[in-house]
Amino acid sequence: MVIGGSQAGLMAALAVARAGASVTVMERSADSGRTGAMIQIGDSVLETLTGRPAPAFEGTRIQTWRAVYDHLRSAVDQQPAITLMEGAEVVAVGQTDAGVWATAKDGRNVAGDLLVGADGYRSLVRRSVAPERPDAEFSGYVLWSGLALESALPAGVPWVRGEHVEQHGDSIMVGSILPAEDGSERRGARRAGIALYDAGRNAVLRRQGAVEGTVARRTLFPKDIPEETYEQLGREARFWSEPWRSTLLDCVARRSLIGTPIAEYLPPRIVDGRMCLVGDAAHVPSPWMGYGFKASMQDAMALGAALKAHDGDVVASLQDYGRARLRAAQDLVARSQQFSRSFGRRAG
Repeated sequence: MVIGGSQAGLMAALAVARAGASVTVMERSADSGRTGAMIQIGDSVLETLTGRPAPAFEGTRIQTWRAVYDHLRSAVDQQPAITLMEGAEVVAVGQTDAGVWATAKDGRNVAGDLLVGADGYRSLVRRSVAPERPDAEFSGYVLWSGLALESALPAGVPWVRGEHVEQHGDSIMVGSILPAEDGSERRGARRAGIALYDAGRNAVLRRQGAVEGTVARRTLFPKDIPEETYEQLGREARFWSEPWRSTLLDCVARRSLIGTPIAEYLPPRIVDGRMCLVGDAAHVPSPWMGYGFKASMQDAMALGAALKAHDGDVVASLQDYGRARLRAAQDLVARSQQFSRSFGRRAG
């Protein structure tokens, strides 16, 4: 079974199914709500996992979180070996020598041979796999992200290509140009995305309950962001060049930003018996590294390969998976922490 039906969970489920196993995915929500976030994807990785072409993603390594999720979800829906159990908020997991189990808040129980924790940076499964280090640590900054249609920007705003990085004070802005939702370069339908790394508003995160002590608790969705913060970000848009200035102003005007308190997690282990971790449950680097999606994909591929190699021996498969992925995950997060020490934690 896979706990968590976000991107990492769907990729893990597809990889396990391709290894010949039946998979139940337990997901607490029917809708993630993450429409504006952007991620970096590598060439052909989705086709490798899903076995289906992704023509809308060709020629660009930046995509919206929602577009990638929808592609993965479509592949899962068409995979007969995968059962998706929505509305199943898992509250307890466990294992014996013979198997694993998970219990949902509504009382549903699922048993199996293998349990994959793909339940994000606040992972419940991690508390069983690595109880001595259960939480990701707040890194000292927030990522404001948003997306604007080209047609929504003022006439005459210059349109650029690729990614652009700018810095001002305690903020770093990464701007990305994305094609239209159908993958075309149709004028007016193209999109501009902004990712604003901000080390100057940690107090807002704490007031809104997004950060408690050293632990990042939750993301701020548009309705959670205070009006004062929207107004400040709007005034500070003047520091950025076009089209990023107008992109930020459009997102502010529509009250359509997402605020993610950046957390990092360096794993002591990612396997325990018949349980393993993938994605943000296993390792949490800063998005600045641009490697989170690829690392989750590599987890899924390594897990699938290990299961194939051991033909049903779950414990031996997971031992191989741990050897294949733990050191790489630790190295990735260690590099991420170096950046955070120089950027986020300088502002407290």
